[in-house]
Amino acid sequence: MVLKTALSFLLMLQFLPTSLWARDVIDTANRLSQAMTKFGMAISVGGLVICGLYFVFGKQDASTKLINCLIGMVCIWGTQTLISFISSIA
Repeated sequence: MVLKTALSFLLMLQFLPTSLWARDVIDTANRLSQAMTKFGMAISVGGLVICGLYFVFGKQDASTKLINCLIGMVCIWGTQTLISFISSIA
């Protein structure tokens, strides 16, 4: 399980842009946060497509999947807002 997680993380890092890495640790963390937000939003849009297919096919749990997907999207948007709010305070 740990090996699978580590390999998937390394594979994900392979597709990140090389301009992500910076000289400063804080700047690298900010760029990584922005990249992960874009990555998470892409996954959540894919989840919305799958939810739409569930509705088209008439699955019973389509509404539950849609609500979970929307909650996930709000959490992804909220983390970026929370990080920028904390950064402005500090």
